[in-house]
Amino acid sequence: MKGLKIFLISVFTILSSSLIYAQYDINFKYGAHISSVNTQGALDAIDAVKTPILSHFVETMVGIDINPSLNISTGVSYKKKGFGLEYTIEETILGVKVPLGIRAELDVKAVSIPLRIKYRLPISQLETYGFIGGGYTFHLNPKINTSANIIGDIEIANIPTNNIINDGETFGQIGLGLSTNAGPGKFFGEVSYEHSFQNYASNLLLDLPIRNKGITVGVGYSMPF
Repeated sequence: MKGLKIFLISVFTILSSSLIYAQYDINFKYGAHISSVNTQGALDAIDAVKTPILSHFVETMVGIDINPSLNISTGVSYKKKGFGLEYTIEETILGVKVPLGIRAELDVKAVSIPLRIKYRLPISQLETYGFIGGGYTFHLNPKINTSANIIGDIEIANIPTNNIINDGETFGQIGLGLSTNAGPGKFFGEVSYEHSFQNYASNLLLDLPIRNKGITVGVGYSMPF
């Protein structure tokens, strides 16, 4: 038992020293997020009228180097998630064909807390890396926006869906990045794919097999500290 205590104390001391003298970094990223969904069963029929949603993406991450190749980071990000359903027909008015469109869009403001493991790939003069991870997303003020397009867009109604859409979801993520030295830090670009592990709506009365997915493309700056 005494030997075990000495061993645990030694391990704790080594880990504490490593964390104290480890290299930390803070990363700021801005880009675009394309959000859509995967469907199952009868809901696959909406694929013909399904459209993605494009939104801004911002993220701040703090990372720590475990060794020269491996980095672990966490932080917070903000984007818009959801998808649209759009249907267009043509009507003849005064002898002229006029397109009439109806659109319904699930609009979900999303604040995510990711946990990410980054591995630097020694295959280029530039720093090339891949990362994998996951996290949890909080859904804020979900609603369905409806509009009609008759020559121009006309908003019809915004319908709150707090009682239908889950408060949040867990997700997985994978991506690639490229960075180069720029002043005291590094300039980087990344592309990543995110997929939810949970349906948007799931309860005893309503369990829709619709799961979020999305692609993010962004650029940013990393500063050591």
